[in-house]
Amino acid sequence: MRCMCWICWGEAYRKGIYGDWDDLVCFNCGRYKISRRFLGEHVGKKFDVAAMRERFQPTHDRDLVPIVDSHTAVFQSRAQQPPVKGELVGWPAPAMRSQRLVDQ
Repeated sequence: MRCMCWICWGEAYRKGIYGDWDDLVCFNCGRYKISRRFLGEHVGKKFDVAAMRERFQPTHDRDLVPIVDSHTAVFQSRAQQPPVKGELVGWPAPAMRSQRLVDQ
């Protein structure tokens, strides 16, 4: 079944779901198993793709399947994440919003 990689959001396919474990094969990251409970606890966080692939490599070299859980996951730090724009498309500029509040 085709799906997206939890690590890099690239194209992947699911080998199966076994209890709490999602068994995926990403075309970029390789095969790994990830805890679905762990994913639920860390909604909104982004993995550090380079660090995760680096952690996977020794396990892949031994023909084993890496496990992603709270002990092995590496997330991006705030400094690595791109800045979030404070403005939404179609919303007035901050000065306009404050002016409208004063006018009301």
